[in-house]
Amino acid sequence: MKKIYLSLLTMLLAVMTVSANTVLVQTPADLASLYGAAQDGDTLQLLTGSYTTKLSLPAGKSIVLYAADTSVVEYKAELVSDAGTSVEGGSITFDGIIIDRDNAYFMNLNGAGRFELLSFRNCDIRDITRSFLRTGVPDSSVLTSGVNRFEMFNCTMHNCNTNNWNMMWTQIPFNEIDIQQSTFYSNDNVESFFAPRVTGGMSYASETLNFVFKNNTVFQGARDANRAICNAGNNYGEESTFEFVDNIIVCPEGKTAGALIVAEIGMVTMHNNLVHNYSGAKVNLPILMDSVSNYALEDFSFTSTGQIFPDPANGDFTIYSVSPMATASTNEGIIGDTQWLKQASNLVDLTVGYADGSDETFGSISGPSGMVEDGKEVTLTAVYNFGYRFVAWKDASGAILSEEPVYTFTLSGATTVQAAFRQINTYVLNVNVEGMVGNVSISEAGKDGEYSIYEEGIELTLTAVSNPISEFMFWGDFDSSPSKIIVMNQDQNITATFATKSFVCGWNFDTEKNDASNLREADFLGQFVTPANAPILSMYNSDDTSTPWSGWWNRTEKDRTAATFWKNRSSAENHFFWQTNISTVGYKDVTVKYALTGRYYGNDVWKLMYSYNGISFEVAGYDTVSTSAWVDREHVIPNTGDKETLYLRWTPDITSTLHGDIKDVDGTYIADIYILADESGTVGLNNPSDAVKPMALIQSGLMTLRNIEGRVEASLFGMDGRLVRSFQATEGSVVDCSNLKGVYVLRIGSAAVKVVF
Repeated sequence: MKKIYLSLLTMLLAVMTVSANTVLVQTPADLASLYGAAQDGDTLQLLTGSYTTKLSLPAGKSIVLYAADTSVVEYKAELVSDAGTSVEGGSITFDGIIIDRDNAYFMNLNGAGRFELLSFRNCDIRDITRSFLRTGVPDSSVLTSGVNRFEMFNCTMHNCNTNNWNMMWTQIPFNEIDIQQSTFYSNDNVESFFAPRVTGGMSYASETLNFVFKNNTVFQGARDANRAICNAGNNYGEESTFEFVDNIIVCPEGKTAGALIVAEIGMVTMHNNLVHNYSGAKVNLPILMDSVSNYALEDFSFTSTGQIFPDPANGDFTIYSVSPMATASTNEGIIGDTQWLKQASNLVDLTVGYADGSDETFGSISGPSGMVEDGKEVTLTAVYNFGYRFVAWKDASGAILSEEPVYTFTLSGATTVQAAFRQINTYVLNVNVEGMVGNVSISEAGKDGEYSIYEEGIELTLTAVSNPISEFMFWGDFDSSPSKIIVMNQDQNITATFATKSFVCGWNFDTEKNDASNLREADFLGQFVTPANAPILSMYNSDDTSTPWSGWWNRTEKDRTAATFWKNRSSAENHFFWQTNISTVGYKDVTVKYALTGRYYGNDVWKLMYSYNGISFEVAGYDTVSTSAWVDREHVIPNTGDKETLYLRWTPDITSTLHGDIKDVDGTYIADIYILADESGTVGLNNPSDAVKPMALIQSGLMTLRNIEGRVEASLFGMDGRLVRSFQATEGSVVDCSNLKGVYVLRIGSAAVKVVF
């Protein structure tokens, strides 16, 4: 009986009311049921834990999620409203919670209706790789949906947006955005913080936006100079207001920043802001502008951004009460986030810099500097740049304080600490590829993420990578092992020779060589295909199969460059597909190789189809699309040799199941398309610099050379690298090879190919 009583007591505690409308959530497992049962005005008080329950926006009621005193609450799930649901009259507040998403989105809102309030107070927001908030278009009349008020008070947002997007990307109107006493740092790849998007001919002209940005600290760059904290454009009505007051908005040296605001209509107020590197307001008439008492670095006797805060790299933006910034606001208080104000107590000067012979090109240093409290424990960190090494921390006289790059000490009086670095040797790696499409992978990158300059002593593994239309033959020393280890103790010049297999054409979507995103000529052409007749890959929409659609996206996905539609489908039946047509004259039946993967929305099954007239198509094969990995495909199509025209189409099977939500783009990717076919007794020599490629015709042991300009040195090598024969090649030369059997490498000038006798 006692056990039953204790069990019932535990169950009661899980839902007990701590005070009126306050419900205790003892464990993450309790959140789903208690949130679902919450009534209008309820506060859910969360105890310490990692909460992974995905929550939906409430409709018709207000809910607060609050971290209980001393509790450490991490919310790691998504906040959503699904298409087809209502959010009318709802409100939600997060208070004192760590929002650590470690994923692309935190809020993904697609429900219809007017939501009253999205509120974030005392929250630490971090590790959101794309958008903090993203909305769709829930219905045909966008103005029936929206968010009346969004607010963020006393929050910190950092280490977000590594994947370059807007933090608030909205396709429904927001009427009030109020951000105060918050800090934003290390979100250097962000596009705009707030960026409304109007689609489908809709307009927010009847809507008013009141945007308030006050007493905030911003210390970060942006993806490029076209971005802004508020990028409103002309999307809202003429009564809209934009207020930037008492902020510190700084782009650190070496970063790129945009503007505070981009707007074309409404009223902009800018008072008492310290702005550095940001371009301020980008506005067009007839906008009204009220801008007074704004500051530059020199107004506070700063010469660099590193002097503004003690340790911004590690999230310390303290402003001491003796600083002129502590009384620079519109009400003679602190500018920037007020949480960083600290009363001065026995401050001393800590000078941190570089020792003689070193500077910022050698490495970076971080940690507190300027006026710091005497007796405080200080940590300085030195990170050397490529081609350099850290030596030691030294005092003003040059005496060594520490040889460790992380130096921790207790400050005692005015102190000078300097970082010393030294330079090391570097060498150049030059890799040459002979052959049409061979590639060499290198085990690690060198300077600036490139594969060219390396530090002395680095051991590298070079791997020759063949593909469906190429085969590795040998390195410059005739070593035929596909992997080679080298040590960068000198400049290295490495050559890898590839033989070209028999093929018709191929696409690898290399954007450096060709960035065309529709009507894309084949990246590689076989022996019987001239540049003038290069096959073209196009994208079409099922609503019009005769006219190419606007371009796809060239993207890198899971280490492959690929083409992807990245467009919305108007219905499940409506779809996009790729198509090309080729000539197979001179070839036998073709084999088609390619790779597929999927993201967001799309069909689970695709099919390769072919046609001889471009009208009636047959299925060559079906493919199941994986949304987690690339899967290589191969289909042999019989009776396709010696055809003047063969159409190939990659298209979804619209009768198959679907993944994702139609509100998202069709993210089906295709990569590494190669159309293979044997050539009747013809071996092509690859030399992409030649308009007409050399050819070797082999018949009855005789090798006849074609397309040879002038007199060229030619050689036959065995597969072991042994020189078998050397001769002068001219147009029409016939070489008797009847005594040779097996596989050899034929070189004509700089071209090379594998031949079989």
